[in-house]
Amino acid sequence: MRFYNAPKENETGLLLLADFLGLPDTEVAFEKGDGMSLCEKNGRITVGYETPRDALRALSFLPAFLKDKQPIRQKADFDTLCVMADCSRNAVINVQSVKELLLYMAAMGFNALMLYTEDTYEIPEYPYFGHLRGRYTKEELKELDAFGASLGIELIPCIQTLAHLNAIFDWPDFAPYHDIDDILLADDERVYDLIECMFKNLRECFSSRRLHVGMDEAHHLGRGRHTDLNGPSVKSDIMLRHLSKVIGLCKKYDFEPVMWSDMFFRMQFGGAYRVKEGELSGMVTDRIPPEVGLCYWDYYTHPSQTEYLSHMFSCHEKIGNPIWFAGGAWGWTGVTPKNRFSVWVTPTHLRFARQYNVRNVIATAWGDDGAECAVFAVLPSLLQYAEICYGNESALEERSQACFGIGFDDFMTLDAVGSLGEGFSDDYTNPPCVEKSALFNDPMIGKMDADLAKLPLEGKYAKDAECLAAVPDNKFGYLFRTQLAYAKLLDKKTFLSRDIKAAYRGGDKQALRRIAADVIPETVRLLEDYIDAFRTQWYTVNKPFGFEIQELRLGGMKERLAAAARRLTDYADDKIDRLEELEQPDLPIGTGRSRPAVLLNSWRRAYSAGVLSHS
Repeated sequence: MRFYNAPKENETGLLLLADFLGLPDTEVAFEKGDGMSLCEKNGRITVGYETPRDALRALSFLPAFLKDKQPIRQKADFDTLCVMADCSRNAVINVQSVKELLLYMAAMGFNALMLYTEDTYEIPEYPYFGHLRGRYTKEELKELDAFGASLGIELIPCIQTLAHLNAIFDWPDFAPYHDIDDILLADDERVYDLIECMFKNLRECFSSRRLHVGMDEAHHLGRGRHTDLNGPSVKSDIMLRHLSKVIGLCKKYDFEPVMWSDMFFRMQFGGAYRVKEGELSGMVTDRIPPEVGLCYWDYYTHPSQTEYLSHMFSCHEKIGNPIWFAGGAWGWTGVTPKNRFSVWVTPTHLRFARQYNVRNVIATAWGDDGAECAVFAVLPSLLQYAEICYGNESALEERSQACFGIGFDDFMTLDAVGSLGEGFSDDYTNPPCVEKSALFNDPMIGKMDADLAKLPLEGKYAKDAECLAAVPDNKFGYLFRTQLAYAKLLDKKTFLSRDIKAAYRGGDKQALRRIAADVIPETVRLLEDYIDAFRTQWYTVNKPFGFEIQELRLGGMKERLAAAARRLTDYADDKIDRLEELEQPDLPIGTGRSRPAVLLNSWRRAYSAGVLSHS
């Protein structure tokens, strides 16, 4: 392609994106303007842009414009439209995949990326920080920072400076830095030496002046070694002293800090964050440094629960600090994305962000319990954020085709295995995650049997497999192959433990022999197919570190299936006189939450009632 008057700092990125999208060889002129536009002027295709992201986004409209010559004019509602990708829950996105993600983001119109790195970045002064966890080297971060800048995308470092640092405490070298749980020992000078090294190294890698310092969910702050060393202290006092020191270090290294806002609310409301009434105390808010940006995160609130949104946005507005909003691109409940839940709640979230004049918005892609879902599986959710930002939400099908080479509806088929149909999402503040419980439910113990029996799962996964197999070939084939293998496995395994118990309790040894000789070997074969597909997905998107955890989990299930076949055969052949594990009552996992198995996202809790580790 030939560009005229393109923004000089983005010429390389524009050419990269044009090649990535497979655009035709065309002449395009650029001119500064108000928002994004695409038209024909003086016989030449002309892109109008207010910021570099407008210029990049406009290229993804070029094929449609060449076809119908209809002028396009759009303007972004938010100054910062950011993706936050979790790189701390075992999956660290490899450099090539981050570049691919940045190209998709540029096509959509995002202008910021946060790689959420608790300990997965290099601090040479602390060699155990992120050791064996796939941490980014300083050279990799510099490379990604420059690549993003060419595409008009700011890489904003996103770290933790208080809690969520559990991985470092596996190493004895960090014992002196530990308070309790995953929390640093506030008020200890060694901790501030560590944080200063974080900032110094980040400053060398990132051109951004903005820095997300985390500081969320430090629930037991000051209740461990801090109390042993200093006596009892007021949590808010510890928090605000710590924040003051962190902000002082931000100033030293020319960073503008942003932090999650929840701890200020939790201290006021007995540990709760999302509330629909009550005010924050001035004794706390008056001590929040005015320069720190406060990020209100809400991934859950339904369109029917807007009283939470209005109250929370109002509370943040009254504090007076710069406000960010973070919503969810749901891919953190197992291998299967939950785009449909995101698409359901996001329009309401962003409508309130607009109403309260929030200028900076983040779409978070977390990775709870092992980061099993690939970041590219939530591209449909990210696309909706971008199109809402540009006032173009009605065009999701066309925009998905233009940006990803696959229609929106086809892409959303990735959700099939994790969906329970209409009505189930409406009851919960999380999307269902039944498929993970079905996968890891032990074939003999069957801890989840009572809960799975309540759900509409008969024949479901076979139908899901048909839907997934019908999606046309596309560049995300590795994602669809993983979900297809998953559906086929779950179709065979979901009720395996139920059927084993029924045969045993009914005294049907012939049925037990058939299960051991035919059903279990077929289940193992399907499990191996799934592991192969999942492994390909992981190594395509992520660094190799962390997949050892997935192989440990899935390999354990494979061994348990083999053990089940041996136990059943021995009983059927009268080598043993009972199977005690099959004689236990089937109890739901608890009554504290409605239908808990619908929401459970925990390999450990689904797998066994035994103690898996204790330290």
